[in-house]
Amino acid sequence: MATNGVLRVDKSVGYTVKDIITPVEEAICWTPRESDSESLSQEAVKIGVTFLPVKQHGRIVGTVRHDCLNEKDIEPLTSDWLVAADTPILHLIELFANNPNRIFFVLQSSKIIGLVAPADINKVAARASLYMLTANFEAGLAHLIHEHFGDDEEGLSKRLPPDRLEKLRKEQADARKRDINLGLAHYLYLTDLTSIVAGDAGLRERFGVKSKSAALKKLSISTLRNAVSHLTSRVVITANDLKVLNDQCDRLVECSECLRESVQKV
Repeated sequence: MATNGVLRVDKSVGYTVKDIITPVEEAICWTPRESDSESLSQEAVKIGVTFLPVKQHGRIVGTVRHDCLNEKDIEPLTSDWLVAADTPILHLIELFANNPNRIFFVLQSSKIIGLVAPADINKVAARASLYMLTANFEAGLAHLIHEHFGDDEEGLSKRLPPDRLEKLRKEQADARKRDINLGLAHYLYLTDLTSIVAGDAGLRERFGVKSKSAALKKLSISTLRNAVSHLTSRVVITANDLKVLNDQCDRLVECSECLRESVQKV
């Protein structure tokens, strides 16, 4: 729901686990006394997973580390290994951040329909969920600046470095030649938005920070947005990447809530 034009943003935004699963029939599984353990272990290393599903009599019964493919090392399938198919992907990221070496089995109507691993966060649906989170926040920043400055283009222009203002004025002038008459605020990029908010004591205090440097650190989302936008770049490679990503999501949700509360007071 939107409050005065600012959407409420939380970790339910975007797609769900079901949109990034590997179906059971396509999953790499270890079957005791049948599978080629050495080849499976090598494949697990290649795709970056620590645990493999264990399949017996045509169904998944547990997990085992790829470097300990012995029946005595099988871990039984308990609730700790399960995640609902309709779990939001941003919640899944939090689960992975706390359990970076795990895979999760996806449950739908009491049936395991697939599994997810940390590498699946690089899939398009997961990237789209992350992009929605950043895009909603960017829109909220733009709305905040519009509410704060209104039609005061002179006041807004004073918040921009001279060289940056010159480039934006040129874009604005070029647009007017095509009969597109929009205010300066409509041409601001994400880095402009964060810089303006960070440079204004009144605006940055709405996010609970007092210094410009602290505000820039808290509001910076360009790295995340660029990573999820370019499919050739992996969002997650290491276990630490998962923790950093989850921290970024938490920060964005927190900042988005600050935005909503701020707009409600206007």
